[in-house]
Amino acid sequence: MWYERWFAHEDYLLIYSHRDEEEAERAIELILRAANAQPGWSFLDLACGNGRHALALARKGFRVVGVDLSANLLDKAREAAARDKLDVEFVRADMRDLEWRGEFDAVLNLFTSFGYFPSEEEDENILRASYRALKPGGWFVLDFFNAGAVTGSLVPRDERRIDGHTVIQERAIRGNRVVKRITISANGETRTFTESVRLYRPEDLRALLARAGFTVQREFGDYDGNPLLDSSPRCILFGRK
Repeated sequence: MWYERWFAHEDYLLIYSHRDEEEAERAIELILRAANAQPGWSFLDLACGNGRHALALARKGFRVVGVDLSANLLDKAREAAARDKLDVEFVRADMRDLEWRGEFDAVLNLFTSFGYFPSEEEDENILRASYRALKPGGWFVLDFFNAGAVTGSLVPRDERRIDGHTVIQERAIRGNRVVKRITISANGETRTFTESVRLYRPEDLRALLARAGFTVQREFGDYDGNPLLDSSPRCILFGRK
C-alpha cells in the first residue's frame, strides 16, 4: 500500500519538515485543555510518526505510548526521545488491530492519520480498536482535514525547492478520495510517491464515531480552538467513551 512505502522513506520527513514541534505543541495544548486532562493520565498516540505529539505529551509528564507502522519513523521517534531523555514507549503495530483493553485515558489520531485504507470498514476498525483501548469515560481525539475546505481550495500543482531537492506535488479529487502525487528530484535521481486519503466530511466522521460507541462532545476547526466552520482548515472531534 502507498502508506507503507511513503512513510518508510526518508523523503517523507523532508516534505513535511514544516510540521514542526511548535505546531504539535499547539495541538497538544488544545487537547489537554478541551479534555480537562489530569496529572497521571495515559495517552495512546495512533500513527505517531516521528513522535512529535507523543514527545510533547511526555515533556508534560504524561505516560505515552506511540504506535506506528513505519519502522523508520519509529526509529526517529526513539532517537528524539533518547536525546531529550523522555520516557516514551514506541510500538510498531497496525492501528486497526490494537492489543490494549481499557488502559488509556485518551487515544489520539492526529494530523490526518485516518482514511488511508481502501474500505470504510477498515477505518471503522481503528475506531473500534481505540474504543476498546480506552478506560470508561476516556477520550478519542480525531484531527482530520476539513474535507470542504480541502476540495474548495485544492491546488492542482505546485513546485518548490527543499534542501536541494525539487519537489512537485500534483493533487486531484478521484471519487471519494483526495490523491496527491509527489515527485522528488535531486542529484540526477527522481522518486515518486502517492498519498490517497478518503474525503470524510465532518458529518461522516461524527457518524463513524457514533457507530463505534463514542459521543462527540467537543469540536474545533483549528489548533487554536476556534469553532468548526465550513471554511475551517481542520476538523478536530473529541469523542467520549
